Amino acid sequence: MSATYTFRGRTMRDAVTKLKAALGAEAVIVGTRRVQDPEGGFVEIHATAAPDAPSATVAADDGVAALGGLLGAAAAYRRAAGAQAAIVEAKPTPRPATLPPVSPLPAPLPVSAPRETGAVESLRQDVAQLRDMVSVLAARMGARSDGAEAAPARTLSIPVRERRVEDEDGDRYQVRALQDALQRAGLTASHARDVAWRAQRERPGCTPDDAETLARLGGDFMKELRCTGDLLGPGGPQRRVLAFVGPTGVGKTTTIGKVAAHAALLRGIPTALVTVDTYRLAAIEQLARYADILECPLRVVRDPEDLPGTIAELSDRRLVLVDTTGRNPRYADQVNALARYFPQGWGGELVLTVAANVRERDLFAAVDAFERLGVRYLCATKMDETDAPGVLYSLARRAGRPLTWLTNGQRVPEDIEVASPEAIAERIGQKVSGHAMMAAVG
Repeated sequence: MSATYTFRGRTMRDAVTKLKAALGAEAVIVGTRRVQDPEGGFVEIHATAAPDAPSATVAADDGVAALGGLLGAAAAYRRAAGAQAAIVEAKPTPRPATLPPVSPLPAPLPVSAPRETGAVESLRQDVAQLRDMVSVLAARMGARSDGAEAAPARTLSIPVRERRVEDEDGDRYQVRALQDALQRAGLTASHARDVAWRAQRERPGCTPDDAETLARLGGDFMKELRCTGDLLGPGGPQRRVLAFVGPTGVGKTTTIGKVAAHAALLRGIPTALVTVDTYRLAAIEQLARYADILECPLRVVRDPEDLPGTIAELSDRRLVLVDTTGRNPRYADQVNALARYFPQGWGGELVLTVAANVRERDLFAAVDAFERLGVRYLCATKMDETDAPGVLYSLARRAGRPLTWLTNGQRVPEDIEVASPEAIAERIGQKVSGHAMMAAVG
C-alpha cells in the first residue's frame, strides 16, 4: 500500500503547490478537509505518490414512461384504500407523506494532480517553495541517516507562510475567484459579482475553498431564497386554484400531473383538472389520461369568459389545477392573449413554470414577460438536465417570487420535490466548493 502524505496550506492552491513540489505531478489526491490550529485555518490535502485507478459507475435514466409510474401508484393506492374501507367512515385522515427528498450530491472522486501549468510565480513564492522542498528532503534524509532502511514517513507536515490580502488588487483577485466559482455553480454574472463582493466585505481575503466562506454564503442563500413550503400540506386554505403558465416546452402539463397525483393519491385531496390549451390535442389527451387514472374531473375551457364559471362548478374540489398554452415570451401578443384568461380577481393564483436548463437571457425574458399576468409562485423544471443549481437563486431574485416545486425527471408522480432554501443552498455550496477544488489543482 502506498504511503499517504498530508500537506497543509492557507488555501487549496497553497496546499496543492506543496504537494506538487514534494511528490511530483503523478501524485493523487485522496482526500481534503478544513482544519483549525492555533495559527488559524488550513486546507489539508491527503495524497499518495502512487496513482490509483478510480472507477465510477454511472447510472443512466432508463426512460420509464411517465404514465406507467402513475398507473402503478394509483393501483397501489386503491388497493390500500380498499383494505381500509371499513375504518374511513368518519372524516378521513390524509396519509402523511412528503415529496421526494433532495438527493445528496455524490462525493467527488479522487483527482489526479495535473501537469504543471507553467504559470510564473513571484520571487517570494519561489523562495518559499524551495524552502519547503528542502524541508521535505531533509526529513527524508534524516529518516535514513543511521544507515537503516526506515519505513516511509506516514505524514509530512509542511509549514506554510501566512498570506494576507493587503491591497485592492488582492481583493479583486479573491473576488474574481469567488465570482467565477459562483457563476460556474449557476448564478448569473451580476448576482455572482454582488454575492462575491458582499462576502469580501464581510470576511476580507475569503476564497471559494474556504469552509467559513462557504458556510457564510450558505447562510446568506438560505435567508434570501424564498420558498412557499408545501402548498398541499395541512394548515393551508381549504381551497386552492393554481394555473401553470410559462414558455413552450417547459413541462407544464407533466408538472400538473405530478402535483395532482401527490394531492389525490397521497393526500386524499379532492382534485380537478382544467385546461385552456385547445391548440394541442396531445396536451388534452395527456390530461385526460391523468384524470382517468386519478378519477378526478377534467374540464376544457375554450373561451376566457368561461373560466370563472368552470371554476365555480368545481367548488367541491379543494384543489383545481389549470393547464395553459405555452407562450413565447418574446412575443407580447401571445402573452397578452393568455392574460385574457386571468384578469384581476379571476379566482386563483398563477405559477410561472420555467426550465432550469436554459440560458440566462431566455430565463429572464420569461420572468419579465409573464410578470404582467400577476405571477404569484415559481416552479423550476428539468433540474436533472443542469448541473448549475445556482440558477434557482438568480431566478427567485430576478422574479421576486417564492419557489414552490422543482421537478427532476419525467416520471409521474416521483420526479418532483418541494423547494427548500436549505437544500438549494447546500446544492449551490457543493458546486462552488467542487469548482474551487478543480480550479486549484488545475
